[in-house]
Amino acid sequence: MTSPHDPSGAPGGRQEPSELVDAFSAPVTPLPPPAGSFAAVRRRAAARRRRRVVAAGAVTVLCLAGATTVVSLSRPDGDPPVSAPPVSRSSVPAPEDSLTSESATERPVPPADSPSAEPSPERSAPTGSPTADPSAEDDGAAACASDRLGLDIAASEGAAGSVYLTLRLTNTGEAACVMTGFPGVSLVTGDDGEQIGAAAEREETGGAPTAVALAPGASALADLRVTQAANHPAEDCDPTPARGLRVYPPDERSALYLPDEGLTGCADEGVSLLSVTPVRAEATT
Repeated sequence: MTSPHDPSGAPGGRQEPSELVDAFSAPVTPLPPPAGSFAAVRRRAAARRRRRVVAAGAVTVLCLAGATTVVSLSRPDGDPPVSAPPVSRSSVPAPEDSLTSESATERPVPPADSPSAEPSPERSAPTGSPTADPSAEDDGAAACASDRLGLDIAASEGAAGSVYLTLRLTNTGEAACVMTGFPGVSLVTGDDGEQIGAAAEREETGGAPTAVALAPGASALADLRVTQAANHPAEDCDPTPARGLRVYPPDERSALYLPDEGLTGCADEGVSLLSVTPVRAEATT
């Protein structure tokens, strides 16, 4: 007799239990992946990509460092290392009221009876204005150099708490010259011409500087106000007797010396005693 579960249908075939046949013949349904498995796969892939990028960057840095070392070792011994071009000092503007003159020659202050000698410059500097009169430049006259100028006091006048001195700069050369702007003035003391306190401030109430053309023997004037040191408390001023005045003609780095032992300065640079006007031509009679 043929079993209904005998696949051959032949007599004598082996009969399988119906439960096993039903179990293996049932359709297979795939199981869904566990929750979060795709996110974990993406994280691992991103981590692998980051590691590859970091490794590639490290290899690049090492290659560049090796190339630099090879270039450095291959340079001949006589070749200097490559450096940036130097910065020109002329492109950097100097302070307008600089108190240091590097180009001036150090010379001691002469005795008080030698008004024409020059002391060594220290902290005060020329206060000349760059403004010039075009008509004076057209004449071809050079700037008035310190070694071709004489210095004296044309006039003096006392006032309440101040002394007014008219400084006169005379062209002692054989050719005409031009000067423009403010002279630099300071009080000095001692045998080496040590500056006392601050240099003269610019007195600009008289108008803008103009070029002054000086023929041989002609003079330019500038007014200097000297405030009395006694007007300030001694603890603020530190009064110091002066031996004279050091004067830089406009735009010059070499100074002239004018003896005057009747003046007293303040050693404290925070107290300003001096103010000066720009040069002007001396009126001729």
